[in-house]
Amino acid sequence: ELLFQLRNDDVIGRMDAAAALTAFKDDPRTGAALAASIAADPFWAVRKIAVEALARLAPRGLMPVLKRAVRDADPRVRAAALAALGDLRDRALLGFFEERFNTDPSDRVRAEALTAIGKAGDPSAVPFLRRAAAVPSYRHMVRGAAAAAIKRLEGK
Repeated sequence: ELLFQLRNDDVIGRMDAAAALTAFKDDPRTGAALAASIAADPFWAVRKIAVEALARLAPRGLMPVLKRAVRDADPRVRAAALAALGDLRDRALLGFFEERFNTDPSDRVRAEALTAIGKAGDPSAVPFLRRAAAVPSYRHMVRGAAAAAIKRLEGK
């Protein structure tokens, strides 16, 4: 029923279905349905909740889906995808996070990229984070995220 609801209901119903599908993480149809919703749902909030639900299932196996979501049209979806990738704490993604910081126009997404860098736990990223802290942003979002990431990496 949730799979049908995710494809056919109104916005609120699709959002509820995406969130509820996490209870069925062992069903192979769940990941596929959430990935399809991320790729094709017309409403940003459904895509965002699908990204968050997918991240709770098995994000390592679905990393390509999350990497595609980082290029979504809506910055809220892109930020959610970066947060999910950051939770992997994978140092191999540092270059990807830096590239997203350097190319994305959204301050929210850029701040999430810096947070993901901090989560990766590689102290060699501190010089990049110090340079990023100097980038002007709305309400100093980027500077705050860079400072928090540096603090995390330096163990303070």
